[in-house]
Amino acid sequence: MTIHVPNPATDDEATPWTPPLLRETFAAVPWRQEPDPSEHKPLARHLGWLLDAAPVETRNPGPSLMRDIARLDSGHGLVLRGLRLANGTPVDLVALPRSVEADPACIAALQALRQRRGRAGRPLRLVRAATIERQPRLSNARRIAACAGLEPPLRETRDLVRRLKAQGGASTLRYCLGAMRGVADPVGAILSLVGAKILQIDLEHPLGPDSWLRLSPLLDPPRLRLA
Repeated sequence: MTIHVPNPATDDEATPWTPPLLRETFAAVPWRQEPDPSEHKPLARHLGWLLDAAPVETRNPGPSLMRDIARLDSGHGLVLRGLRLANGTPVDLVALPRSVEADPACIAALQALRQRRGRAGRPLRLVRAATIERQPRLSNARRIAACAGLEPPLRETRDLVRRLKAQGGASTLRYCLGAMRGVADPVGAILSLVGAKILQIDLEHPLGPDSWLRLSPLLDPPRLRLA
């Protein structure tokens, strides 16, 4: 049986995905009360895809850090996101546009800010654009984002969770498709559960029948009426 994983023709940009930077996962949040103009820029969009596909929760980075980043931005378009890892640890992340690499003063100021926050027990990660745009991870995250809204019915979702638990919490995409009988787009439905923080998938290799899936550490059993 051939399993087709959606691969939009427009893919020009782009464990379970454990980000190399944090070894965990995230989801995007705006860093200002008003709409964040960075949301319309490619770097923010790409980071959003990755965070949505990762097992992390969102949190507000706080007004003090927002002011610091706004002061240091100098028109580069720094992207700030507040995260909470699966173990509850709060982490803030700043994505660095490529223009920052040609601005030693900005880099030095950001590194000094990271050190100050580290000493205060408030981790700050600086992430280069090249890391965010690494393939095939970014393309995989983009495909997952394209599957938002394709969640399977609750019955099939619960069946899939139970099947994975019976396998020790992890198995291949091919195995998971057995729980999606009758679903119009079974692969899309499973990928949508990654964005819903019910599953994790290996993003470091091209998606396919042998892609490894596991239950997300953010899985909420009461939400699925499993407890």
